Amino acid sequence: MEVAPTPKFYRWTFASMWTPGPFEVRPLRAYYYITDVDPAWPPERKDEHLRDFNYGALWSISIHEVCPGHFLHYQHLRQIESKLRKSILFSSTAFVEGWAHYCEQMMVEEGFRKNDHIVQLGQLSEALIRLCRLIVGIRLHCEDMSVEQGVRVFREEAFLEEGSARREAERGTFDPGYVLYTAGKLMILKLREDYKAHAGAAYSLRGFHDALLANGTVPLWLHRAIMLGEQNGEMLE
Repeated sequence: MEVAPTPKFYRWTFASMWTPGPFEVRPLRAYYYITDVDPAWPPERKDEHLRDFNYGALWSISIHEVCPGHFLHYQHLRQIESKLRKSILFSSTAFVEGWAHYCEQMMVEEGFRKNDHIVQLGQLSEALIRLCRLIVGIRLHCEDMSVEQGVRVFREEAFLEEGSARREAERGTFDPGYVLYTAGKLMILKLREDYKAHAGAAYSLRGFHDALLANGTVPLWLHRAIMLGEQNGEMLE
């Protein structure tokens, strides 16, 4: 895997993981793209960007994009035999992004850099951004929220700088998966609790993760059916 600057056409993201497809047989490199400051920006804009892209947030973003988020998920996909389950053509965004976002919280809960409060605050900050995406994305398309009002939500509720808040609000106009990070994470947390009750004394966190990732990229309702049986209750509280 190589860490590299985000390509110009994709700089509306802070970071992203691009891995070889699960059917690829050649040994190709994965890329973890990071969006650094644009040299053409004025000094104030550069400072704003780096305040949002701070040390604590970068740890959470790296957990999300690399390990145990997207990169590890795609390594599991390569081991799955079913072509349908390993295909990303029909993959569930709620599961793919929900898993990576879930990992941010799970790693902190499990003690990752447990004495580093900056990392803990970074995880909470990233969670706030995804919660605002859920609200702004729905209201942009289903109610009467404007992009400018969306910017204010990210400024006031997620505490983002002006440039980052505007980029987040504008992303909500064209990214259909924008609202699914938080929804997917909550559904995975609910599935984990239900699986724990179902497995009883045999439950382990690693066992849950291995079982979940072994199912491929199927929708979360199907994960529930595979792991809990057909009568498996509600996906969310």
